[in-house]
Amino acid sequence: MKIIKSMTHSKDLADLLSGGFVLTLATIIGGALGYVFQMLMASKLSQSDFSQLSALTSLGFILSAPILTFTQIIARNASSLCENSAEMNDLLSTSFSQISVFNAIISLIFFLNINTIAHYLDIKNFNTLYLFVFFLLITTFTSLNLAIFQALRKFAFLAFLNVGGVILKIILSLYALSLGFELIGIVSAIFISSLCFWILGLLILNHKFGNFFHLKFTSINFHSIKSSGSVLIANVCFQIMTQFDVIIVNYLFNEREAATYIAASILSKAILYLPGGLVLAMFPIVATQNKDFHASIHILIKTSFLALFFCGSLAFALWFLSPYIVSYFLGSDFEGLSDLVGPVSIAFLPLALILISEHYAIAMKKVVFAWVFIGLAPIQIITMMIFNDEIINLAICIGFFGFLSLIIGYGYIFIKIRN
Repeated sequence: MKIIKSMTHSKDLADLLSGGFVLTLATIIGGALGYVFQMLMASKLSQSDFSQLSALTSLGFILSAPILTFTQIIARNASSLCENSAEMNDLLSTSFSQISVFNAIISLIFFLNINTIAHYLDIKNFNTLYLFVFFLLITTFTSLNLAIFQALRKFAFLAFLNVGGVILKIILSLYALSLGFELIGIVSAIFISSLCFWILGLLILNHKFGNFFHLKFTSINFHSIKSSGSVLIANVCFQIMTQFDVIIVNYLFNEREAATYIAASILSKAILYLPGGLVLAMFPIVATQNKDFHASIHILIKTSFLALFFCGSLAFALWFLSPYIVSYFLGSDFEGLSDLVGPVSIAFLPLALILISEHYAIAMKKVVFAWVFIGLAPIQIITMMIFNDEIINLAICIGFFGFLSLIIGYGYIFIKIRN
């Protein structure tokens, strides 16, 4: 890390390179372990349970959009605060209060509609859904921990949380399967691992900034609400564009075809997680530039090229290595899977690059992607529902609308700089 800093004139760029390296390495390791987890579940669960677990996971990604919004807004606000200031404690207390209210509303909505959700996901055991919503609630509080660590550029600890959470999830899942539990055992393992790492982060923050477990509400800031709402729209629509295929595939195709496509989609979505380390490192650095595009555009360009290199390499690796991956982990249970992985991987590549530009724009307090996604996401869903005669058409729709979003988003940023 010292070598990097000595060779770099900008401390921000040095933090981006060093933090990006640590977090990207952690993302690669965490992604590889995530692969192992998904392949273990595909091989040990029935195709029906595996499809239900995947549908729950995709629904979780969509419902976690508000959680991502919390993380982005809190990290952006905390980036300008002194590490040991009283303002940080105020921010923690206020954010904790707001998240608590949000959780209460979400819980009420969920329990009033549990029959509809269970029917839509074809899950007969309500305990599985209860555990799933408890997992989501814990994740909202975990977002507060992650946002503060990100704002303070504690990248090594973020990396530890990224990898450690997946390892604990795998261990607990295998233990649950050894006891004879299936889907409910896996969801329980996911919930317990999230709970453990939330408590760990909580203890660290409480030790550093003092007790913030008290409700504190400030006066309503309508500008902040408008900004947060736009970020929320962008996150929800992006999750729909990347996750809705897994939710609807059970209704468009038979069980075997659906399970095969879901497996291909899960393998390919590793491309979406790979830029996560770069995004986490870039966001607090750009957020301190005070809307100065010219001062921060070099960070976007360098981060985008790094993401293109890593994600493009992974996409082509998946294309060529998918027959060996499928053969080693799944055998002959998923016929035609290796033929799907390559095209689906390429389809998700533009969306991986959008992650970089979207978070850059949010850090600069621009919400252009909210309007891009809200315009294109419904059209993508309608197109997928209409052109469903072949399963590969789902990937074509994702790739087309992802590329269109990429052109519009980057085009807006560079036009803004030129003007």
